[in-house]
Amino acid sequence: MPELPYEIWLEVVQYLPPEKLFQIGTLNRHLRSIALDERYKKAQIHYHGDAKTRDFLTSMRRSPVEVAPRVRSLLLRPHAFGASITMKPGSGSKDARFLLESLTKLVNLRTLDLQCYHYRSFLATGPYISAAFRVAYTHSLQSLRLLVPLEAYRDMGLSTITLSHLRHLDIRISMAYLTSDPHHLCQNYLAPFINNHRATLESLTLSNLNQSFHYPLDPIFTGLKYFSRLSSLDLSFFYVGPSQTMLTGAHSFLEAHSSQIRTLKINLDFLLRHSHTLVPEWKILLSGPLFGCPLPRLKSLTLGLTKFPAIKDIVQYISLHKHTLTEFNLTHKIVVFSELQTFISVFEGGPLRSLSFRTRILAPPVLSLLSTKLPQLHRLKVSYDTWGGTQELDGTFYFPGYSSIPLCVEHFLSAMARQDFSSWSLRHLDIAVCYDSAGKLPLCYAALAKSMPGVWTFNGMDRKEFLGDKKVHPKNLNH
Repeated sequence: MPELPYEIWLEVVQYLPPEKLFQIGTLNRHLRSIALDERYKKAQIHYHGDAKTRDFLTSMRRSPVEVAPRVRSLLLRPHAFGASITMKPGSGSKDARFLLESLTKLVNLRTLDLQCYHYRSFLATGPYISAAFRVAYTHSLQSLRLLVPLEAYRDMGLSTITLSHLRHLDIRISMAYLTSDPHHLCQNYLAPFINNHRATLESLTLSNLNQSFHYPLDPIFTGLKYFSRLSSLDLSFFYVGPSQTMLTGAHSFLEAHSSQIRTLKINLDFLLRHSHTLVPEWKILLSGPLFGCPLPRLKSLTLGLTKFPAIKDIVQYISLHKHTLTEFNLTHKIVVFSELQTFISVFEGGPLRSLSFRTRILAPPVLSLLSTKLPQLHRLKVSYDTWGGTQELDGTFYFPGYSSIPLCVEHFLSAMARQDFSSWSLRHLDIAVCYDSAGKLPLCYAALAKSMPGVWTFNGMDRKEFLGDKKVHPKNLNH
């Protein structure tokens, strides 16, 4: 086989499935190198019995020089490793030490997902993890996810670490000990760690969604500085009462970066002990400073609002950004057809190209509404309870449950046979039906595909792959 440049082979293999790549990897040195890169690009260190952990251990023992530089992504959740390395020597302790010592050899690591299972055990692995940060990851790591307690930023010296090329940071707030002072830990250890990356960070995710512990996100922002490259902010927090609706710290941080934020995600959840008794004051919350901050360059907005806020309150907020948004995702809320009509009208004539929402019934009128009001839509993602026809969208329709699904599906197929969305600009459709389709899912898929000849991908697959070998006969679509 000709000795073509590495770059050309790299382009060629983009069109090959991984299993084919491994089969032809012996043909020349370039293909072998590419095949090895693909094989070892992801690694996992979890617990001794985990198959992926054992695979990584075996590969590193066999050929560390060949494997370690190829690892680009690592999930590190050292379950019970602390006990292994502190007890008397044995096979378990040897394996644990070897894996932890291997961390410093991953000099080309780009993505790290660091998680804590049991803090005392996790803390025993701290010296190895800290050494890896300082020795191997300082100039290579670009994306970091930290599911570790606040105490780890103090006890492992994380607050003194700077990763010079870090672009994406995802932090989940939790506590190892309820006797610790979360405010002190956030102000003196967590905030300094985040600030160490203010020159490179492009996206920041902060979440306190931990049902066993609640610490408000707002005070964290009071210790944060200005991040010159930040363009994406993702906040997930608990609603604990009306006094929290101000969120002044988060508002000040967002306001300081308002001219550069292009992606904003806000997810609001509830503590379990309040979930059945506390109803948020949505009008107050969505008209508060955090939600009222002007974002002139905002392109993508995701709202995860539980406890079903009124659609008018949501519309009031998204109307502020309707002239700039090209993507909108509404999660944790099921919108009925009348609500869909209301919030879709906000984007009519605007630049929106991507939309995601959850509804009860996917029926032809839903698709007709979207194609009429949003003819320029390029990507659509919809999850729904079941299929239906026009009658299922009537406000008086009662959906009793599983027994009515067969009739709903029949109505959908009958109505879809008369639909034609060929003039719609939609190119990518992702759908997820939450209930059963009465054994007629292939027919429903085929009906959609037939009415949308312009769509390129369905659920990430091309038309042929999406329909598979279900062998749906065209005459079955003409009900």
